Amino acid sequence: MIYAVDRLEGRLATLVAGDGSVADVPLRWLPSGLREGSMIRVEAGNTGPDWATAEPDDAATTWREALLGLILEQLRWRRAGGQVVSCVSIGFADLP
Repeated sequence: MIYAVDRLEGRLATLVAGDGSVADVPLRWLPSGLREGSMIRVEAGNTGPDWATAEPDDAATTWREALLGLILEQLRWRRAGGQVVSCVSIGFADLP
């Protein structure tokens, strides 16, 4: 599974999975160097994610940041009345 690091608070990381589920995970179970917005890949275990297998996915992080930048840029281009001219729809399934 792939997760996005939503936030880091104290000794916990709040992660959001591709299905929208949220998990608060102790930082000691995760790779060092994570930051908000990082993407990680985790193998499924018998009873849920096997956090010992968590690895940063730098390519997915870069892809996500670039796509979010495009979305923000498109949101700046609005028609009269506030209607968005175009917007990109992304999901975890679209990750490389």
